[in-house]
Amino acid sequence: CVSKVLDRLTPPDWQLCTNGRFNGRFTMKSNDYNYKHFGFWHYSLEHFDGPKIGAMAPDFTATTLDKKTMRLSDFRGKIVVLESASITCPATIGTTSDMQQLVRQYPDIAFLLLYVREAHPGERIAAHTSFDKKLSCAKRFREEEHDNRIIVVDDLEGTVHKQYGLFPNFVYVIGSDGYVAWRTPWNVTKRLNEVLASIHKNPHARFSEEYLLPEIKNQGFRALPRAGWRAILDLIPNIPYGIWIMYHFKKLYGNHKR
Repeated sequence: CVSKVLDRLTPPDWQLCTNGRFNGRFTMKSNDYNYKHFGFWHYSLEHFDGPKIGAMAPDFTATTLDKKTMRLSDFRGKIVVLESASITCPATIGTTSDMQQLVRQYPDIAFLLLYVREAHPGERIAAHTSFDKKLSCAKRFREEEHDNRIIVVDDLEGTVHKQYGLFPNFVYVIGSDGYVAWRTPWNVTKRLNEVLASIHKNPHARFSEEYLLPEIKNQGFRALPRAGWRAILDLIPNIPYGIWIMYHFKKLYGNHKR
């Protein structure tokens, strides 16, 4: 049966099926945040954890590219767009040019890019083994993607990444009052632009929860060869499950406005 096949494809430290039935999520049994090989079992794709819309955005501390400490609360009084990213994430790389346009369009909004673990590590860009290596990858991201957002780096253990839901390319829009106004597990810039236009008119606007599917554009695929052939080879066997889970979400959440 399908459940037995999925269990055989799931690493021994993870659980996908219970009593022969799909249990709805991968359950991590060991601490492997900075994984060396990509697999969908490193993410609970069917459930977006982290602060919900209307909740106070948890304050956090991260490190800037010049090794200074920055807190989210430093931006209190301003609207903040917080996006998670890595140089090996196709979803992130595919939206960088659109995000630069939004930065220019909304100069009074603080756009923060939180650098997290490598989404698709390979032999060229490997999983982070030290904070200095993680910081180096973040600097490379700035240089190669010509990204002018405020880039801050999470710690090696992914404390902020875990706190905000663990997705590789989530987006939170945080109001000037510090409360979450909108969020999505995947950055869809067209929808983000609509949200920012509304908040720009009404800073206290709140939106309903949405589960938008990733919008990977052609330029995003340069992230994989940049990481190396191993990143590509790790992705290939995961494609069937990726297609299945997207179909599952489409049925579960319906077609959201994009």
